[in-house]
Order: sequence, then C-alpha cells, then structure tokens
Amino acid sequence: MTSVTVFGLTVESVEKLLRSVMYINSRTFPTPGHRPFALETHVICSDGKSLPVDSVKTLIMVLEPEKPIIMLSAAKVIETEEHGLIRGEKIFYNLTISAFTRTEANEHIYLDAKDPGSSETIASDDRYLLDLCLIRVNPQLNLDVEHIRYPENLLRQLRMEADISEDGVVIAGVDKLVSYVRVLQGVHYVSLRPEDVNSRAFVLTCTELNGRFVSNELKVTMKVNHIHHEQTRAPDSAGAQKIHLMQAEVPHQVKSLKVDRMNFDTQTVTGVVVMCVVCAGFVFVLVVLGIARIRNARRHIHNVSVEEKQEMEWDNSALTITVNPMDQEVR
Repeated sequence: MTSVTVFGLTVESVEKLLRSVMYINSRTFPTPGHRPFALETHVICSDGKSLPVDSVKTLIMVLEPEKPIIMLSAAKVIETEEHGLIRGEKIFYNLTISAFTRTEANEHIYLDAKDPGSSETIASDDRYLLDLCLIRVNPQLNLDVEHIRYPENLLRQLRMEADISEDGVVIAGVDKLVSYVRVLQGVHYVSLRPEDVNSRAFVLTCTELNGRFVSNELKVTMKVNHIHHEQTRAPDSAGAQKIHLMQAEVPHQVKSLKVDRMNFDTQTVTGVVVMCVVCAGFVFVLVVLGIARIRNARRHIHNVSVEEKQEMEWDNSALTITVNPMDQEVR
C-alpha cells in the first residue's frame, strides 16, 4: 500500500481519522533510515467550489533498533569420573539461554531492586529466535575413540540438523530459545579411552538472524578424575619377597630355555645337512652306474651285430677242387 484516502463531512471528522493513521514496520529489526510521505488535501464547499490547500511533505525517521543481547550461562567446570566418559557425560547440563535488549535489562534491574522477590523474566522466548549454535572442542576430537553425542530424536522432532567434525558440532535450525536449551542439555561427550583424557575444553556460541547477532562465548572445562589401580592394594613383606624371588627366577629359566632351544636347533640343522650330503652322494653313484651300464650295453650290441654280419656275408671267390691221386689209383 502506497497511499491512503480519508473522507469526511467536517474538518473535525477528517482530523480524527488522520490522527489514527500509523506507520508500521513488522520486521523485528527494521532497516534504519527515513520514510518520506506527502499529505494532500482537497476541500469542497457546499456550493460545489473547491478551495486550494497546499500539500504537506514530511518524513518518518526509523531509528536503529537496539541489538539483542544473547546470554549463555552454565557451570564453567565439570568434574567427572574416568568410567563415566565411556557411557557419556553431559557438557551443558544446567545451561540457560536468555535474550534481551539493554533497555529491558535496565528495567529488569530496576524491578529487581524494587521487588527482590520478583521472578519476572526479561523477555519472552517468542520474541527471539536462534538459528545456529556451535560447540568447539579443544584440542580436536579423535573420532576413532571419542565423539560428541546429541539427541537425534529431539533434533528430528524440532526439524534441526547437526553436523559433527574433528573441531566440534554445529546445530542449525530456526527455533525458540527453550528448544535450543533442551537440545544442548542433551549433548554428551563420549570417550572410549578415558585413561588418556585429563581435561577437555568446550566453547559454545549461538547466533541469531544468520550471524547478525552473536552470543557470548561460554567455555566449559571437563576434568577427569583418574583411578590409579596399582595403589588400591599394598602387598605384605612376605608376599613382596616371594614376588621378588619369582621375578629373579623367571629370567634364569627363560635364559636356560633359550640356550636349550638353540642347542636343539643346532643339532637338528647339522643332522639335516648330513642327510642331504648322503642322499646327494647316493644319487650321484646311481647316476654313474646307470651311465656305465648304458655304455656297456651299447658296446655289446655293436659287437654282436658285427659278428652276425660277418657270418651272413656270401663268399663270391672262385671254387678250387683238389683230387687225391691215391684215390684215383685204387680205382
């Protein structure tokens, strides 16, 4: 809407209507500056004549609104037992978040001074909405053995999102202060090696309007009380002497076992070497005998074949007949 028209039969009625016209900016933190406007008046007499009236130009100054102060408060130091870190320990179990302007804070201080028993709150949750809370961990998390656990079901109900990394956890989503208090009070620190953790520092900050307004930094230190198991039971003198003797005998027994094992290993290796040499010699003799037998067999076959060839060959020389003269004379 850029213009408003007011009708009236009398001057008084028109003035009354003009006094009820207001400028409204519905933004929680409007942009400061001036808003110009002009007032034009038309007067018509009973006889139908129009009277000229000069227009009035003016402006509305929009001042910069007071910045909200977002205050985080909780216990600064938390002491926990070593075994408690395995199932998880709450970091911000008594967290409170409040938002107010400086004027509201002054009024609250004035009311407290006037009525110390008053429990009036500074500002209602509906007026201020957070959009992000960041939990930073120092030193960085080792995600293999430790992590930050947050209430996943509650985040799902409130339509918030959470992202965990080595640096910490980011919880995002526009919601009321009380919703963020419920989520952050359910955040736990878990470590599968509590004996390696002496202390952990957590820093919490929250923002409004995409980081336009930032809360104070709430630093919480978690200290771990370790249990020294070796000091829980002190052995008597006789038991200590017995343990000392056992500790003295054990190295000697271990040493003798090592020497016997070394001797056994040496004898075993020597026997294996002798067996290998004997087997190799036996194989060598068999190979030599085999070669000799093969050579003798080849020579025997060659000689037999030559003799048979000589016996089978035909003598093609001329025949010579010799007659005994004595046989002829007798006839």
